[in-house]
Amino acid sequence: MSAVLKLDPASAAVPVEGWLVLAMEGLRLALPQSEALQIALAFDLEHVDDGGPEVGRLSRRNGKAWPAYCLDWALRVHRSTPAERRLCVFFGTQDDARGILCDRVWPLAADADLRPEPPRRCISGPRWPAIGLARFQDGVAVVTSAAELKAYLDFLAEEDHGRLYSQSDSRDPRLNLNQLKEPSCQSRKS
Repeated sequence: MSAVLKLDPASAAVPVEGWLVLAMEGLRLALPQSEALQIALAFDLEHVDDGGPEVGRLSRRNGKAWPAYCLDWALRVHRSTPAERRLCVFFGTQDDARGILCDRVWPLAADADLRPEPPRRCISGPRWPAIGLARFQDGVAVVTSAAELKAYLDFLAEEDHGRLYSQSDSRDPRLNLNQLKEPSCQSRKS
């Protein structure tokens, strides 16, 4: 049985067959495998240091390079790439792909390995890519989609947001996974 990914109540359900779980520090980000285009070594990226949110690009034969981003556990822009970020998962379409650097990637072929639930109301912000949460190993994975990640990275690329929500800004309101520990966010036990 396939899991179903639904972006919002008005959208059509999309069957999901398998997941990729990306590790970035303490964050686990789950993306449907069908939305991933390529997993590349961070070593293969061309370094970019132009002050924007991109840290690198993957050159393509067709001449159009795919941008790569480095985010921390709170999905804030990392301006430098930590040594642990050895992989880059590219998602989207061939003409409009983006990549996220990560420490590790788990491919999950069985949908039962990850059961997405809608995000709790206590976790929100003006812009973040989560469309659900799921138990993964001993913790929680933030469930997303290529469309939500693309919109989020576009948001970060906007001049004002990229500067406002950089790694050094502790006021970032978008994602605070520590909110999961608050009593109002705990699921009730039956």
